[in-house]
Amino acid sequence: MKSLFYTTTYSIDEDINDIELNTIKDQNDIEQDEKYLYDTPPEKFINQIKEKDNLSEEELLKIFSNNLTKDNPDCQIKFVPNKQFPPFVILSKKKRGRQSENCKKPQHICTDFDNLQRKIQVHFFTFIINLSNDAIKAVLGSNTQYNFKQIDYKLKILISHEHVTNLHKLAIKDILKMRISPRNKNYSDFINNEILNKVCNLSKLLENFFDIKYLEFFNDFYFNEEKETNKIIFEGKEIPFSKETKNFYHLLKKYENYKTLLIDSAKSVYFYGYDALIRNNSFVTSKDIGLNEWDN
Repeated sequence: MKSLFYTTTYSIDEDINDIELNTIKDQNDIEQDEKYLYDTPPEKFINQIKEKDNLSEEELLKIFSNNLTKDNPDCQIKFVPNKQFPPFVILSKKKRGRQSENCKKPQHICTDFDNLQRKIQVHFFTFIINLSNDAIKAVLGSNTQYNFKQIDYKLKILISHEHVTNLHKLAIKDILKMRISPRNKNYSDFINNEILNKVCNLSKLLENFFDIKYLEFFNDFYFNEEKETNKIIFEGKEIPFSKETKNFYHLLKKYENYKTLLIDSAKSVYFYGYDALIRNNSFVTSKDIGLNEWDN
C-alpha cells in the first residue's frame, strides 16, 4: 500500500453526473424486438401497389401484412413513409397480454426531484472532501502529506429515503470513513479512515472540525445561493478554499436553467422545507416541523 503523501483530489464525478443515470442504456440489455425488413420494398409488394394509385397508409399496411404475417403470426407491421417511396417496413413483436392504450411510462428527465437531489448530493460530497483537505493544509501546512481521496461515486449517488435519513444523523468524520473511489487503485478502500485518525491525533482543531454534523456542514459552509465562497473561519482559524472547493453557488451557475428547482430541492432535503437549517436550540421545535410538513 502506498503512503499517505499528497496526490491530486480532482474528481470527474460531476461530469459523470451530467449524464442522467436513468437515461443510460446498455445496448446489450435492449431487447431486439424490432427488425428492419427491407431497404427497398419486395417485388410482390410493388406489383400489388401498381394495380392502384394513391393508396393510403392503411391500405399499404394491409397488403404488406397479408404477405408477411403468414410466416410471422406473432408480429405486427409498422410502415415508415417517405416523400418518394417507403424506404423500409418494421416487423415488430407483439406484446403479450392485454394491450393498454395508455401504457407509455412518463419520461424521466433531469429536472425530476430525484435527479436534482442526486446532483446536489454528489456535489456536496465532493465539497466535503475538498474542504476537509483545505482544513488539513490550513492547520498542518501546505506541504502536509495527508490528503483525503474522493468517495466512491456509487456511494455519492445513493438517495433512498433510508440512506438520506441516515446521512442526516452523521458527522463529517463518518463521511470520510466511507469507501474511496476505485480510481485510486494504489490505496486501500478505507485509506481516508487512516488519514482521519492520524490528523486528529495531530490537531484538536481538526478533530473538532470533522465532528461537525453533516447538516450543519451543509448549512454553514456549503449552501449559498448568492455568491461564491473562498474561505471559512472555524474556531478562529481561517481556512482558504482551493480551486477545487466549490460551494452550492457554483452548482447553481452550472445549471442556471433550473436554478430555482435546485434551491427548492436543497431546502426540501436538507432544511425540511425551510430557508435554513432549524437547529436544536432554535425556538422552532421538532413538533412544529412535523406539523408544517404535514400541512404542506
